[in-house]
Amino acid sequence: MPSAVVVALALIIGAVARVPTVEAQSPPGTPASVTVTRGNGTLAVSWSAVAGATGYNINTTADHKASWQRAASDVTSTTTTLTGLNNAAAYYVAVQAVNASGSSGWRNSDLIPALQTPTAPASVSLTRGSGYLDVAWTAPSSDGGSAITGYDIVLSDNGQKSWQRAVTGTNPTPVNGTYTQRVNTGIADATAYHVAVRAVSAAGGGPWKNAGPIAAIANPPAAPASVTVYRGANFLDVTWPTVTGATGYNVVYRAGSGGGGWIRAATNISTTSYTIPNIPNNATYIVGVQAVSAGGSGPWRNSAPNDQAQDPYPAEDIEVTRPSDELWVSWTQCDVSLEQCNGGSPVTGYVINLSSD
Repeated sequence: MPSAVVVALALIIGAVARVPTVEAQSPPGTPASVTVTRGNGTLAVSWSAVAGATGYNINTTADHKASWQRAASDVTSTTTTLTGLNNAAAYYVAVQAVNASGSSGWRNSDLIPALQTPTAPASVSLTRGSGYLDVAWTAPSSDGGSAITGYDIVLSDNGQKSWQRAVTGTNPTPVNGTYTQRVNTGIADATAYHVAVRAVSAAGGGPWKNAGPIAAIANPPAAPASVTVYRGANFLDVTWPTVTGATGYNVVYRAGSGGGGWIRAATNISTTSYTIPNIPNNATYIVGVQAVSAGGSGPWRNSAPNDQAQDPYPAEDIEVTRPSDELWVSWTQCDVSLEQCNGGSPVTGYVINLSSD
């Protein structure tokens, strides 16, 4: 064999001997774990990374593994969110690792229970003040498998014929297990209300829990139209007309016409007249009357100043007749107004003196 050929063959054999051996790639291993978190119509899936994997496939089943559907293919991260799922269905999720040489076995999640809305709040109650309602409630017995994110409140001012949204998604901090929310927009004191509260989670709003009605706040009654005072010997007789809606009356008085110095004479009496005793005759008095009800106390109505008591006018036009062994006496008290004639106090009687001279 020519020497040139021998040299060429030696070079070729040496080059072949230096080519490295390439081993075939193996399919990836199975993910070690799969974790699933439910949302409203969603499943957030995460899993452990697999060495050598270039992607992952995800399957789901809603019939306890009787059949599987491909939910995602060749996912390059170790998390994904599946959407468009039925909240009322329970699911398993399975993850498979893949690369150019093949795919791993499937790793299943635990059963993911159906996502339910929360149950109704355990209790709802109402208190009110002028211009506001305080709504109080306790948490539902079950959140339905998803954390409660807030509460919705609706009101009815027509006996539950219709409802208006008052608060959406409130989530106050509970105190001793009770949540409280003040509603102070559009609240009329003269209106009775019903209220309803529901809990909300990722699955949506639960059933409503109603409370009420809470009665309207009655308006305070008006002032009496007038107050009339008649003086007696060391007393004042006070009268006034009935006030609509009043359940009682307060009576005060003071000496003189200046401000201050009021003295309470009667509280929450049910009649429209009152006698104030132990009133000295040598002073001028003003009397005030106030109507009260469940809605509060109304404004005061004062009498005119009542002057000091005076002796009544003397009788006039006295006539005496003697038909037989009797004397008949007649008279008029005076010819001016009755109030002036009485000296500011009703006449309570007359004294007749006789003389034989």
